[in-house]
Amino acid sequence: MLDYWRDQWSGKIVENLPRALRLAHEAVVYENSGRRPQKLVTISDRNIIQNSLDEARKIDCEIGEAIAAALGIASGRIFRIAKYT
Repeated sequence: MLDYWRDQWSGKIVENLPRALRLAHEAVVYENSGRRPQKLVTISDRNIIQNSLDEARKIDCEIGEAIAAALGIASGRIFRIAKYT
């Protein structure tokens, strides 16, 4: 049941993420299902400044696709942009 709820909740958040990112000048995306929130992505003026998305994790892939849609870039590129900063 918890997995179902988490999938429903995260799906809604990811669904709204592209629109929110298009409106924001700066954004920080966190993953907060663990003990402590983990910063996944920092975006400023439509540029990815920091990126720790892991393409092996389902939710990170969904977030990556949402960010790619917001920024108008190929979703496969999202995992390489600003990865090592």
